[in-house]
Amino acid sequence: MTTNIPLLERTQYTPLSLPLFLSEVDSFKTALQTFESALTYLPQLHDEALASTEAPSAGSGSGTGQRLDAAIADFSQQSKGLKDMLKAMERDVLLTERDGEDLGEANAKRAHWKRCKEGLQTALGAFQNTERVYRQRLNDQLSRQYRIINPDATEDEIAGAVASGETQIFSQAILTSNRSASASSVARAVRERQQDIVRIEKALQELLTLFQQLEEAIVLQDPVVENIEHRGDEAARDIERGVQHLETGVVSARGARKKKWICLGIVIAILLVIVIIIVVVTLVKKKE
Repeated sequence: MTTNIPLLERTQYTPLSLPLFLSEVDSFKTALQTFESALTYLPQLHDEALASTEAPSAGSGSGTGQRLDAAIADFSQQSKGLKDMLKAMERDVLLTERDGEDLGEANAKRAHWKRCKEGLQTALGAFQNTERVYRQRLNDQLSRQYRIINPDATEDEIAGAVASGETQIFSQAILTSNRSASASSVARAVRERQQDIVRIEKALQELLTLFQQLEEAIVLQDPVVENIEHRGDEAARDIERGVQHLETGVVSARGARKKKWICLGIVIAILLVIVIIIVVVTLVKKKE
């Protein structure tokens, strides 16, 4: 029953084109449909688990419990995979909105992502409600089991025994019960149901965490976007420094060229002085 859900894991910082994004949306919807379809069989597994302890002689309790545990583990894996896909889609939406080149495309992506998110929230809500209903049915069954071994128990005593989650309370009641024939069956049923309750509490806590993560994805800045902003700022600073260096280089080049002209002028002046001196000396010698 385990389903491998493809994850949208990208390292590039360029948003997907709209057709590629819609392809990811279709993959998400397919995975969500698989999750929802499997979820429809969960109440049947609950019924079998409850029936196995209502009639312990059937001997199918452990097998049903194993199938139920495997189903819940698979649901947990699928829901986490769906959450990861949704966050990757949201990342792409944020990048597209930041790019800002096509507002229509950004709005279309956000609309599709929002519908996917709502679909996942609805499916997780259904999973959560199914587990809560099963938890209530377990409590009702434990109440009946306690009444079997302690018919004189008050409603408060029964409620306290069930709410405590302690098998020791049931064990003590079994030891003092005059219905030893059903005591062992009740003890096994109680142990199995307490394990189910622990598993349900864990599943509900994981679902609560998933709901929180989905909401956080809306308000928290995506690390990829933060990285882009950081790199963008660095690039802007690098460009600014480059412009400054270029301006400094231009000024230096202009200064160097000016100095070259000055040096050339000095050399020409010296040469002119030398030529004049030679001419004067020559003329003086001729007159002598």
